[in-house]
Amino acid sequence: KVLFNLGTYDLEAGKLQEGLRGFILAGKEIGIWPQDGIPKSLLLSDNNQLKSGDKLLIKADGGIGDELINIRFMKILKDRGIDATWLTSRKDLKDLFNFNGYKTITYEDFRNQSYFDYDKCSTSMSLPIWLNLSEEELYFGDYLKYFDESKEKFNFMKNDKIKIGLRWSGNPYYEQNLHRDLNFNDLYNLVKEIYPDAEIYSLQFPKDQTVNYRDVIDLSDKIENYSDTLSIIDNLDFVISSCTNIPHGCGSISKECYVLPPISAYYIWDSPHKSREPNESIWYNKNMKVLKQSEHKSWTNELNELKKLLQKRVNATTTTNK
Repeated sequence: KVLFNLGTYDLEAGKLQEGLRGFILAGKEIGIWPQDGIPKSLLLSDNNQLKSGDKLLIKADGGIGDELINIRFMKILKDRGIDATWLTSRKDLKDLFNFNGYKTITYEDFRNQSYFDYDKCSTSMSLPIWLNLSEEELYFGDYLKYFDESKEKFNFMKNDKIKIGLRWSGNPYYEQNLHRDLNFNDLYNLVKEIYPDAEIYSLQFPKDQTVNYRDVIDLSDKIENYSDTLSIIDNLDFVISSCTNIPHGCGSISKECYVLPPISAYYIWDSPHKSREPNESIWYNKNMKVLKQSEHKSWTNELNELKKLLQKRVNATTTTNK
């Protein structure tokens, strides 16, 4: 537990590999990140490293956001000569990942297979450790694209208005969701103060998590898969979100996003970029702005900072258009 807790501090201090080993590997040792079912003899470790030609099974762990974070490493594995297969429980992600050239199967597909059909196995969150990646290697540009059908489906969104997506709450069944929720009215009023004529889109999916509020546009009834979600995101000018899968969807396609993680933030948001602005993350490009909570149970400081950044954005746009 000590190593697990130290992992967050190491990440904040810019010690990527030390932090990942603490947060992820030590976390697995104490059962925070399960490795159920994988034979220990096949698991990647310091004594069982990857080599070119290996046939690797990657068991996706965590939520949708975690899969969106880590699917990028399939490209690096391929570049290193490793035949990797991604194992997910989510059919729509299987379709999306295969469309992007990342070989993916579901557990239903895996019923006719065995772990021993592969040379080695790993959980998805561990990949940057066993690939021994540096800060500079974590992000290499867009790594997801969405279906042509999704693009055509949401073409109606295109117009001359500023379009802003809001996501203020995550999975209501997640025990830590209470700590990462934002107040919808605070976000709405802040955005409308700076962009009074903007179209506001709810990114609360599924529908039972959204609101019927003022002029907020809700497209949840049209969402059939995560490809649709990416298409909606791509049609927006920018997104503001609490700590959910939405910022990772934005990051995968380089969409401008302002994410507000709680004070006890997920490991992704505890990794500031040493050579860029303080609120930029090593996991994504400059379009991702991280406004980490600084005071427990209060978002006042972060909302004030968000207001400054959006005003700066308006000023920059005004200057460009002169």
